[in-house]
Amino acid sequence: MILAVHSSPKKDGNLERMVIRVAQASGLEYEMHRLSEMDLSHCTGCVRCARTRRCILKDDMDLLYDKIEAADGLILGGVNYNGRFNALAHIFLERLLIPLLAFPAAWVRSVASACRR
Repeated sequence: MILAVHSSPKKDGNLERMVIRVAQASGLEYEMHRLSEMDLSHCTGCVRCARTRRCILKDDMDLLYDKIEAADGLILGGVNYNGRFNALAHIFLERLLIPLLAFPAAWVRSVASACRR
């Protein structure tokens, strides 16, 4: 299963359609989540996640950790504002980075990123 995530606030927009196409091209089943519809808090930099593989903040990211861990791949579609990912994509990546680096073998085996200019 592929986990597809995107940070666009536009439901059924160009980025969502692109992420779906990439997921379909994998030939695997996929599950899509819109970060704009989730309650995500920003990273506080406490680094407690390095020991537990989970952020201590309790929000919708908790729902994604198990799905990411079980997935065969992760697709992140990030809206490009002024040459950078938008805040939702940054929050997702910040909340994912330390657990991913602390326990790389336990997480996904492949990562793809789709960006819209």
